[in-house]
Amino acid sequence: MTIIEVCHVPPFSNSSRSTPTEFSLPLNFSDIFNLKFPPVQSIFFYKLGESTTTFFKAVILPKIKHSLSITLFHFLPLAGYLSWPQNSAKPVIIYNTANDGVLLTVAESDEDLDHLYSDIRYASESHPYLAPLSASETKASILSFQITLFPNKGFTISYTLNHAVLDGRSISLFMNSWACICRNLDANVKISPSSLPEELNPSFDRTVIHGSEALEMKYLNYWLGLKLSGSDASPRSLKLTPYPVQAHVVRATFQFSREDIKKLGERVHFKSERGNQTKPFSTYVLAYAYTLVCMVKAKGLKNNNKVKFGLTTDCRTRLNPSLSRNYIGNCVTSCDALVEAEHLLKENGVVYVAKRLNEMIKGLESGVLEKAKERVPFMDVEPGVRLILVAGSNRFGKYGADFGWGKPMNVEITTIEMGDSFSMMESRDENGGVEIGLVLKKHEMEIFDSLFVHGLKMLRSSLPKQKELLYESQLLLHQRKVLALAAPQPVSPDYSPLHGEGSGPSKTSRVGEENFEDEDDDEEEHFVEDNVDYSISEDDFPGDLYCTPPALTLTKAFSSQFCKQKEGTDPLQRSPSPFLHPEGEGKGKSKDLFSSNRCAENGSKLLFFSELQNAASCSLLDEDIGILSEL
Repeated sequence: MTIIEVCHVPPFSNSSRSTPTEFSLPLNFSDIFNLKFPPVQSIFFYKLGESTTTFFKAVILPKIKHSLSITLFHFLPLAGYLSWPQNSAKPVIIYNTANDGVLLTVAESDEDLDHLYSDIRYASESHPYLAPLSASETKASILSFQITLFPNKGFTISYTLNHAVLDGRSISLFMNSWACICRNLDANVKISPSSLPEELNPSFDRTVIHGSEALEMKYLNYWLGLKLSGSDASPRSLKLTPYPVQAHVVRATFQFSREDIKKLGERVHFKSERGNQTKPFSTYVLAYAYTLVCMVKAKGLKNNNKVKFGLTTDCRTRLNPSLSRNYIGNCVTSCDALVEAEHLLKENGVVYVAKRLNEMIKGLESGVLEKAKERVPFMDVEPGVRLILVAGSNRFGKYGADFGWGKPMNVEITTIEMGDSFSMMESRDENGGVEIGLVLKKHEMEIFDSLFVHGLKMLRSSLPKQKELLYESQLLLHQRKVLALAAPQPVSPDYSPLHGEGSGPSKTSRVGEENFEDEDDDEEEHFVEDNVDYSISEDDFPGDLYCTPPALTLTKAFSSQFCKQKEGTDPLQRSPSPFLHPEGEGKGKSKDLFSSNRCAENGSKLLFFSELQNAASCSLLDEDIGILSEL
């Protein structure tokens, strides 16, 4: 790679709007929490066939620079720097027009751009395209960028940010604003900045955060008393904490389609109904739970290993009074759970994690500031505990950063390689889809790939018939009830064969038709339930429907699946899945629908009332015979 230019980009100077010559902005409680955290880095990959060196220097680079300058005009504090003056109790953001702006590095590379964003590759291959960020004892930059040309292929734009000033939502708003300004520049790049659309207007108002003073001092005292191993820095130093980069790890991206999320939600909801789960599962929770279970299995953890997993949630709408969604700064809190890996390795591991995540989110209802009092900046993790975290959200709109040459081909949150973490963002090509970024050892990635892809494949192939089974089973169970009464009954005009007397048609939306407007919480968009009544109990419909072959009808599914499993010919028995227990009895097998008397009991009822002739494959129990004798 060749460095073409390193330049300083100041905010645009507009004579029609007065700009303060110098000002300071205090940090809030959430900023101070992240004061010395490692920087956050991300790369946006853009494919452009006409990106010759000449076209890049004559067209792309001038527009990128000018639009960045205009964007800084709107986000003026980000052109400043972080300082901790001796006369100040806490660090502050300082802006001085004489010297401030951001560092932009321009480079050119002859590497294969397609390989960098589409293949499984070594994580270290991304490092040359990351923007450097300066930080010293007394002064720390807030933001820096690097744009790298890949001749005749495209280019990348990367940012490195100081986490004491910006969180994920803030930088996403900045990038989308920059892209909006750039793609709307006309041929004359010397134009004055126009106003940003209302949805992109930033807010830096710190006065609206009330009652956090004690929390700020708690976090400041933590940092002042922290002594990092091998460091002789002053307690007030603004140097960022270095993070260990794993060696020989690979990076890959995985996709959930909207349909995958829908079917995963159906699956998890059906399994969780046995535990009286009432809160709907969001897309964020479903994608997190499935990914986490695949990671734990790929890493080869044992039942007695301990896992701590957590999430970071946006607090803008949870504070009282609430903040603007376009508030620039940190406004997040985190929560976590420590569990034995056994819970994640069981057949219902995905359901278990989804429920725990919902419990964490519900716990925030007690108040964000109260919850924050329980936290310290660096988690205390016991030796031997695997800490797994998620970065990003499927609500930040990363793929909205279209600078005028198309939206990114891929967006990479590079810093997930610092530990056992994964990233989440919205899908590039599908509304409602989710994209997962992951860094693992090579052999772990191969296992994860198999589990992730095959598990979703099984969902896609088996769940349509599972829904049919749910519909038909409730209809047959209703038939059984009616026949047992042995007398005609008046029928209500609101009667539904699936839902019973007085239920009428369902008024709920179809699964997956989420409301993408006015979402208050990135991780909490509601997963709206389908108009299927899932109230069937474990006693009425036991067994793991996940193994039902998609080509079979209800009655044939019960008899044929039973025979296939007894003969060991069912191909699904050998299919790995996040929903199947990986060890112990029945390793790698789908559950036998008739492995217990309870299963046989219900199977025989369904087989009888569907007038299937080969019901002899299941034994009738005394209860069934008693019912039949009464009819």
